[in-house]
Amino acid sequence: MILNNFSTFIFYMLLIFSSLFLVLATNSIYSLFFFLLIIITSIIFILFNVDFIRILLLLIYVGAIAVKILILILTVLYFLFFFNFLNQTI
Repeated sequence: MILNNFSTFIFYMLLIFSSLFLVLATNSIYSLFFFLLIIITSIIFILFNVDFIRILLLLIYVGAIAVKILILILTVLYFLFFFNFLNQTI
């Protein structure tokens, strides 16, 4: 099944705007919602047999989520160490 031009344009614009809002979101929950929208869009691309876009999206966003989780873990460890250091008595 091949997408026509208008529906392809709509899905690509949805993908671009949700990617932009994913990066610009200040709240992690909003970022998660936009990430789910991107995953849903990639599932729509799977249904219409657009394999290159699907693989590209999954590789990029799985890597982005891995980096985001790594930064979150490092931030939590930093604050745990910092507050533990401040609470020590001499």
